[in-house]
Amino acid sequence: MPQKPHFNLLDGKQTSKLQVSDPTSIFNGMFEALLDLESHGFDVKTVRSCLSEMQSIKEKHEQLQEQLLEYECHILEQTTEKSKITVELDHVVEEIKMLEERKAKLTSAEEEK
Repeated sequence: MPQKPHFNLLDGKQTSKLQVSDPTSIFNGMFEALLDLESHGFDVKTVRSCLSEMQSIKEKHEQLQEQLLEYECHILEQTTEKSKITVELDHVVEEIKMLEERKAKLTSAEEEK
């Protein structure tokens, strides 16, 4: 008959404060401790299930963090490109103004003759 452990091997405080940001090594250590407890006849299914779910959430969180970094880089690239285009557009608009002024002067000079 499986025993109901009090999980001294898992250090209850560490288990209850586990965060998705904790290193994978902590999760692995807890899984190893569960194996030790299970080998001594303890029922660890519930704890293993919760720990597995938490590890799955951690992996998904890491994937999303990587995607976020990719999107942030893409946004930065697009923002930089937009800034370059804006500067070039401002320059072209200024050139157009200068050419229009020159055209107006030449037209005026031609009409005077």
